[in-house]
Amino acid sequence: LDKDTYVDEWGTTYRTTEYAWPIDSPIDYPIKSRDDWRRYVSPDPTLPGRADDVRTAVAMNEDIAIAPGVTGPFTTCWLLMGYERICFALYDDPTLLTEVFAMSNAYNKEAARLAVEAGADAIWLGDDLGDSARGFMKLTHFRKYYLPYLVDLTDTIAGLGVPVLLHCCGRFTDYLPDLAENTKISAIHPLQRTAGMDLR
Repeated sequence: LDKDTYVDEWGTTYRTTEYAWPIDSPIDYPIKSRDDWRRYVSPDPTLPGRADDVRTAVAMNEDIAIAPGVTGPFTTCWLLMGYERICFALYDDPTLLTEVFAMSNAYNKEAARLAVEAGADAIWLGDDLGDSARGFMKLTHFRKYYLPYLVDLTDTIAGLGVPVLLHCCGRFTDYLPDLAENTKISAIHPLQRTAGMDLR
């Protein structure tokens, strides 16, 4: 790896460039095949220090809500496989996606629990679901493969006694009825106007 390239604890390779703000660009992914998935080991959400930043924020602030974030199942899957492989897997091996979604949820449910235990007032769930023109999945795929895992994650977080706040960029208008009717999401950010999202 060169000085501008690094691998995170999930195994995703990133490159820092002048165009990478606000996050660096993923350029390689750890799961390229079923064999990769069989060998993959998720990071441990319970490692010492995981919730230290939440405790520090709680100790420093008395009058503002502390709302740390976890990653949604689609975003985790994207960072582990890349979008192109997700698209192929929707047709060739959808079970691979649901297994990665389940692993993501196991990690992030525990991360959310530890954050609430440390004093979090709400939990942001980051899961971009669309680009500027449309959702990343056909509605049938969204409902069949993804939505059950989003419901599972939001039910668990809401069950901890805190609101679930969804950060979701892009145009995901087609998914809104399912999000409203089936999940425990309390608020959505940012409702991206440049992607055609409308507050009403």
